[in-house]
Amino acid sequence: MYSITCSATAHDSYIHILEVLDEQWGIDKAYEFDVKTFKLLDSLALFKNLCPPSKTNPTLRKCTVSKYTALVYRIDDVLKQIELIAFLDSRMTNSL
Repeated sequence: MYSITCSATAHDSYIHILEVLDEQWGIDKAYEFDVKTFKLLDSLALFKNLCPPSKTNPTLRKCTVSKYTALVYRIDDVLKQIELIAFLDSRMTNSL
């Protein structure tokens, strides 16, 4: 089992997505996204290669969290860690 760490960018982008969901669609949608994300993270901790590698940068992997949101992460096999790099939301103009 791998531990999960979160970059500042991933943390900030995650919080921003939750805030937008809450503002535009209500707390229930934000909570639903939060639960879905943590289920994905639980799966990643057990199955580090769950999501496909990037074609342009194979050290990064990208998971679909929801219809409009993806998670980018990298694996550190030496430290047995998964580092969350960023959450990307295609609905936002300021997406990473």
